[in-house]
Amino acid sequence: MIERLRKHTTGFTLIELLVVIAIIGILAGIVLVSFTGIQGRARDGERVSDIRQMALILQAEGFESTAALTGCNTAAAMDPVQSCTGPGDISLFNTTPFEDPRFGAAAVCTDASVAGCEYSIGAQNGVAAPTLANWQVCFWMENGTAGMGGKAVFAVNQATGGTLGQACDTTP
Repeated sequence: MIERLRKHTTGFTLIELLVVIAIIGILAGIVLVSFTGIQGRARDGERVSDIRQMALILQAEGFESTAALTGCNTAAAMDPVQSCTGPGDISLFNTTPFEDPRFGAAAVCTDASVAGCEYSIGAQNGVAAPTLANWQVCFWMENGTAGMGGKAVFAVNQATGGTLGQACDTTP
């Protein structure tokens, strides 16, 4: 009789297996949800790094000249940064892939952008033809940054010394 009871008590019951599978499913769901936010913050970090590099290049060239930027000085208020060809090291905007890590070559960023857009350059206050003395670079952030909200257009410009700002001013 004891041997017969022992045979039936080995292994897991169907209920126990289903409970374990349900717990694993719940944990996997939690991990996937948190992973999505981490990816967005990582892309925002890459955006801030790219923008700071561009601002440093623009500031360094600005010490030598206040010339107009070439290639990205169309009549439009904002142009893609990849269209800039000079002067000096500004040509690095073409050779270094300064491109939004998620949206790539989407529409240019303006103060009216409500979704992802590519890095854009223009003069402050929406005046066409940016110069080394009057420029702003606008970009989209998925999660925002501390104290500045999220999912919005941000900018760096010559007037603030390349410091990250809340808005992109493209209104003349």
